[in-house]
Amino acid sequence: RRLRGGDIVSDWRDLSALLAPVRGRLLGAGALQALAALCGVLPYIAMAQLGALLLASEVDAGRAWNVLWLALAAMCLRQLTTALGLHLTHLADADLQCQLRLRLARQLSRVPLGWYAGSNAAKVNEIVQRDVAALHRLVAHAPSDLAAVVVAPVACLAWLLQTDWRMTAVTLVAPALAWWRYRGMDAAAFREGQAQLQRTGGELAAAMVELVQGMAVFKTYAQETLPQARFHAVAGRYARQFLAWVRRWGGM
Repeated sequence: RRLRGGDIVSDWRDLSALLAPVRGRLLGAGALQALAALCGVLPYIAMAQLGALLLASEVDAGRAWNVLWLALAAMCLRQLTTALGLHLTHLADADLQCQLRLRLARQLSRVPLGWYAGSNAAKVNEIVQRDVAALHRLVAHAPSDLAAVVVAPVACLAWLLQTDWRMTAVTLVAPALAWWRYRGMDAAAFREGQAQLQRTGGELAAAMVELVQGMAVFKTYAQETLPQARFHAVAGRYARQFLAWVRRWGGM
């Protein structure tokens, strides 16, 4: 993305550097998923061709069987390439998460022990566990999802265009409405709401750690402690913010 003044945001370069150790496997998995997407379209095209053959005045049985076997082979190839692609991406995800956690552990081993006091322990858990685990969707599933949402619609659109332009126009109505519906999700208010939820989520994680550490005091005196009250307050604030965010952007 470009900001005002022509400065290039380095997010994509940072992400590319992060994924560099597994880039080859991700590209290979993407190619397999693209082939799987094409194979997923072929059975529907074969069904249309088979219907035209069977409704003809003189049925060409040999050609009809060839179309049927082609559809069956495409379905089998789709299952095989999908499984291989997901296998590659999940292996890449496991390797990348292991490398990142080892790098973070080596970095955190140089930090003084006093740094872990208070809310920093929750931050460590969030970075080493949750943030790294959040890459699973990006690494293990995003290549296959991206290939599916790009290759399959393009193949279907190309076939529809050469079959019937009116059917193509009707098919494009739904994506146009979806784009109009969700165009506001790139707005500054949407990103600000997400950032606020993330900040409150971090406060909630820190309050939870503090609550667990003070559980012995709560069991001894059977009274609400300060960590417990803080946890209830932060949890309530997070629930209200999340509900308001969903109500606003869910209805658009």
